[in-house]
Amino acid sequence: MRFAVEASPERPVLVDKFLEDATEVDVDCIADTGHFADPAQGTIVIGGFLEHIEYAGCIRATRPWSCRRTRFQKVIETMRQYTHAMARELRVIGLMNVQYAVKGETVYVLEVNPRASRTVPFVSKSIGVPLAKLAARVMAGKKLADLGFTKEIWTDHWAVKESVFPFNRFHGQDILLSPEMRSTGEVMGLDADLGIAYAKSQMAANAPLPLAGRVFISVSDADKKQVAAIAQQFADLAFEIVSTPGRQKFWRKWD
Repeated sequence: MRFAVEASPERPVLVDKFLEDATEVDVDCIADTGHFADPAQGTIVIGGFLEHIEYAGCIRATRPWSCRRTRFQKVIETMRQYTHAMARELRVIGLMNVQYAVKGETVYVLEVNPRASRTVPFVSKSIGVPLAKLAARVMAGKKLADLGFTKEIWTDHWAVKESVFPFNRFHGQDILLSPEMRSTGEVMGLDADLGIAYAKSQMAANAPLPLAGRVFISVSDADKKQVAAIAQQFADLAFEIVSTPGRQKFWRKWD
């Protein structure tokens, strides 16, 4: 802290706190609130709730209709209320993207962008509605009520988005991922079952899931308990588990 102030005394020092074990959710919506003197009269429609199903955010899934009747409903309703409130306050005309972090039933707003997100084409395909086309017409002066799009669409299927990376095409690329975007495309897996939708996305991304083989597992101490159940599932499927000496001791104790 002392060195930071000495380097730039006129600028503040920002301290971040990492949110452990939280789930990130992208929400894309379309609104015409800026067309009205009273933004409360405008229409706001959420295109989809896109949940990151792993922490890196490379793989995401839209929630189907069944999730509206589960314990996730309270969290979904909170995100809906937050999204509508921000769209009205910002008087959005067109698309808006919000990134949330959910821990338990607490919802945090990470950022909101009154513009189209790269997830819009994926969400549009998953619900069968051309959101970008509708947004362009709204930005040109149309209202959502005139365009006949005023209600959310909840599908009966899961849509899983998987990123495609250039490692197979461009040899010598560093395969370790960092915060910057390095994907060169994406694919979609659709199915009524989340597991099958995920498997389809992996097949489309040229990374089909193996049915047998060897799995190397090495995690931090904080993740040992969570990974134990996953390792057991691999073992039940007749996969061979390989790990470091420290992890082997933990497996024997857990077993």
